[in-house]
Amino acid sequence: MILAQEQDELGGKFSALESFRGRMARMNLWNITLGPSTAAALMGSCSDARGSVFSWGDALLGTSAFLRPSPLSACAACAAPAAPARGSLAQVRRGLDGSQSGAGAEVRFRCEEGFMLDSAAGRGAEDEGDGDDGARRCGVLGEWDRPLPNCVGMKT
Repeated sequence: MILAQEQDELGGKFSALESFRGRMARMNLWNITLGPSTAAALMGSCSDARGSVFSWGDALLGTSAFLRPSPLSACAACAAPAAPARGSLAQVRRGLDGSQSGAGAEVRFRCEEGFMLDSAAGRGAEDEGDGDDGARRCGVLGEWDRPLPNCVGMKT
């Protein structure tokens, strides 16, 4: 199986200029069609799922000179969040490992009266119209799905 490389003719003739540049992880191939909910569950899971035809672990066995495997820190914990100044933090759901900031954890930020959550650009959520509900989820790679917010004074 050839991954991330376009071949110009059957059986070969590869061009380095047409190769994939980036990161790839947990590539699996099944001999059945996975439904959207099953695929989504696997994508957000910390299980080491193995495809019935091909699994990511198999890919690392036959690597080429151009592939540099690096360890995958799947299900790493996110940095522990802190309540923002003039705000609070509530745990909505614990991580898959039971911790407060493990993969799958969800927290919600709120601000005191007269303050609002800021957006990633540093402006108020109301200015951006993004409707920031304060929820943040820790992904399986140990990163929060959105920047952790601050509370900023509302304009009068």
